[in-house]
Amino acid sequence: MASTPRPVGIRRRQCTLVLVSLLRQHYSFVVLAVFLLSVVKVCGQNYQFSIRNPQESEISNFRPNVRDVSFINIGPFHGQAAIGLGYLYNDNAAVTSTNRLSLNQIFEDLAVDLAWVITPSNQLNFTTDARLQENFYSNGRNRLNLQILPGSELQFKGTVGPVTIRAFDQFAILQDPVTDPTVTGVTNLDVLINTVGVAAVVPLHDASFGMEFDYTYRDNLSGATFSGTSFYRDSLRLAVNYNIYISNVLWYGVEASATDNIATRDFPDVRTLSIGPFLRGQVTRLVDVDLGAGLTFTNVSALNQPTYYVDVRLRHQVFRTFQYVLGYSHDIDISTGNAISEDNKFYLAGRFDILPEWAVSGGPFVNLGHIVIPFTRNYTQWGITAGSVFKLRKNLFFDIFYRYVFRDADAGVGHYKQNLVSLELSYVF
Repeated sequence: MASTPRPVGIRRRQCTLVLVSLLRQHYSFVVLAVFLLSVVKVCGQNYQFSIRNPQESEISNFRPNVRDVSFINIGPFHGQAAIGLGYLYNDNAAVTSTNRLSLNQIFEDLAVDLAWVITPSNQLNFTTDARLQENFYSNGRNRLNLQILPGSELQFKGTVGPVTIRAFDQFAILQDPVTDPTVTGVTNLDVLINTVGVAAVVPLHDASFGMEFDYTYRDNLSGATFSGTSFYRDSLRLAVNYNIYISNVLWYGVEASATDNIATRDFPDVRTLSIGPFLRGQVTRLVDVDLGAGLTFTNVSALNQPTYYVDVRLRHQVFRTFQYVLGYSHDIDISTGNAISEDNKFYLAGRFDILPEWAVSGGPFVNLGHIVIPFTRNYTQWGITAGSVFKLRKNLFFDIFYRYVFRDADAGVGHYKQNLVSLELSYVF
């Protein structure tokens, strides 16, 4: 559960004496580059959401820098902020094999990660990565979009006696159709997703008990419908877990959750009950894990009963300038639209600080899915991403990003290929 404490970063192993010397001399760049690379989700992640838990594991992203560095102060808040201006080209914006539509886009970015330490045991955090997009399509049409990446959140964490309380509002506006592998034939998702929840953790002797309740609201900002009906689901979830601590940074236990996913007219409600063991935390000072597996019972007749879930997240700091993250999951997912699917998802991404002024990242991803609602269909999506960040001057960075995606499905429906490249100039405060 998201309410369980997460491991903190540990100083990483040295690579060579030369690199260590350079990194120490240019420490400010390393910190800023880590922030720039962390505000973009790790290569290959998609924006389907597990029916068991709409919140993403922190181990899905690169390890943050080991030092708590403040770059900007806004009133009582301190933390990090960046603004950017960029250009993007997409050779298949509508993700279709026919009537290919190219896209030229100008965009402005704002990313912040701010904290207000009210008292030593009470803190308010605000994190977001928003992008304003001016789109110019090859058919002569223009469009203005707002995108807010998942991970944007307003969170309060405090204590009442020995109990830790966390209240949060996680929000996103999704636009990129490639990030939902069940979708084809659209240029923008136009989906608002908002999850509001409260969680509590009660400490026990060498253990803890946690409980969380959250509500997820989905809406289509464009007003699109499926056969004349709005097709987005609201989800209620109650989750509990029991944690046994191996150390103060590593724990295992059992977790369970029940969900009620309420559909609009003409679509079935989906109810689930999941239970299974997990292991989370820091295995060594260089390796973080988030492992879980179990059974899921649903009222969906098209799925084997019960089905199962597996969630494997590994993050390894190989040496001071290189780390990678590895992920695999098998789960029942809710798409940004009306689809419920059983998916196998794999991604691998690495980040290498080649020089104090140059960092690169990239990796492959594969999504193998079986849609069960509203129709039955198998699909395959795979691709690769690569990015590079250059320091031009103090606090000024130039970012290059490339993504290739291929998708296919049963009966040839939903086949597409896409190449995307973007350039961005960013200033980090």
